[in-house]
Amino acid sequence: MNIHSLIPLIATVAYIPLLILLLANRPWKRQQQIFVIFLTSVMLWSFGDFLFRSDYLTNEKIILAKGILCVLTLAVTQLHYYLRSFYNNRDPQFPLAYLLMESFSS
Repeated sequence: MNIHSLIPLIATVAYIPLLILLLANRPWKRQQQIFVIFLTSVMLWSFGDFLFRSDYLTNEKIILAKGILCVLTLAVTQLHYYLRSFYNNRDPQFPLAYLLMESFSS
């Protein structure tokens, strides 16, 4: 493990208590539901980045890079909907940002 892979690992570990605290609080509002999905995708992105930058799984770097980009696209989309949930009180009828995510993952 090198120093460049340590920062994403620390970020992944830092997201775990936040996710546990968020899952422990009930009942959920819509913003909390969207934030759980966002936090999970960011945590997966951080862990994937740790695996990509470390010396583990050296033969699967291309697969890891593709997976990291897909999860990053999901995280950016969820960030958009999380921020949008504070300004709009109603759910979007047809979430257009997911179409953008689908076009990048294909």
